[in-house]
Amino acid sequence: MRGSSFGYPYAHPPAGAAASRRTAFEGMLAHVCADARRFRAPLPVDPDEVLALVRARGRLLDRVTTPSLVHFDLWEGNILLATRA
Repeated sequence: MRGSSFGYPYAHPPAGAAASRRTAFEGMLAHVCADARRFRAPLPVDPDEVLALVRARGRLLDRVTTPSLVHFDLWEGNILLATRA
């Protein structure tokens, strides 16, 4: 389903209603990293390193030009595809 903007449909910028995929993704990731720091979640990499990497390669996200509604909550219960035996 085509969307009218990038990011969460119910959030305020920078995580929602963004004009570009880069802006929306960086905003969402910044919120997740802030939560990781706030709750002292054990991560294999420092959240600032993750943010820096995404920001350094952000131009690749600019290739996505059409907002689409997608389900990105990937856990085993949400996987709908499997390889054939």
